[in-house]
Amino acid sequence: MKSVWLLLLALCAPFASAWNGEVHMAIAEIALENLNPKASAEVQRLLNCDNQPPYDDMLIAATWADDTRKQYNAAWHYINLHFRKDGRPTANRPAKENVVTAIAKYRAVLADRANSDPERAEALRYLLHFIGDIHQPLHCAALDTDERKTGDRGGNLFKIGDTTLPNGRRAPKNLHALWDSAVGLAFDTRKKDAHEGSRRAALLLAKYVEHNAARPSRNDLRVEDPSMWAQEGVNIARSTAYDLDEGQPLTADYVRKGQQAAMDRIELAGLRLARFLNGLLGR
Repeated sequence: MKSVWLLLLALCAPFASAWNGEVHMAIAEIALENLNPKASAEVQRLLNCDNQPPYDDMLIAATWADDTRKQYNAAWHYINLHFRKDGRPTANRPAKENVVTAIAKYRAVLADRANSDPERAEALRYLLHFIGDIHQPLHCAALDTDERKTGDRGGNLFKIGDTTLPNGRRAPKNLHALWDSAVGLAFDTRKKDAHEGSRRAALLLAKYVEHNAARPSRNDLRVEDPSMWAQEGVNIARSTAYDLDEGQPLTADYVRKGQQAAMDRIELAGLRLARFLNGLLGR
């Protein structure tokens, strides 16, 4: 069965986006499947209120923050929690504006019914995206070294040797892009605003994740503090994402472990997003 899902994902890869848009849509699909009826109706009402197709579709709305990204809000997509592999302390600290503060900001906007529907719809679109971003380990971590004292920008500067992945595609050239692709399960090949092919691939990816990811524990699902989600991410970055030497090709073991970790984060992100929206909009 797993090989069948891999074949279907490979066949849809030319439509796959930018995690990558396909991953964000898969997270939104997992969340949508777990919304209660009241929350689902309110999400759709808000997405319909400001006449912004195709971003009135919850899955596509999860890509809006990337599609409209500007310099002033780029830092809202990540938080650089710095660390060193040798365990030595680092003086580097995350920027004041980051994905943790952005989630808190837009949660407050969405929760306040005194705000206009368009304001709340914008907040919802940001949250659909940022709650996905914070579950990508390299949106939460930066590796400091003697050579890169200010860090590797979430793996963007960490180079990977030439590698052909199990699906026949070439691995991205840097660690951040690799993990944005869920370690090769999704690729950013769509053109901006060309969403429909990505949506089809995202539905397959969501099903593949639901079949193969570890089911989160109740305790995991009850964690509601975004700063703790970010700490989970940096812990996975330390133990798994950075468990390789820079410039070297990926090993089969690294790809296997990385894809499993990525799927587990995608599943957890979708279920936490559903819980988040049910709590705000479904009561």
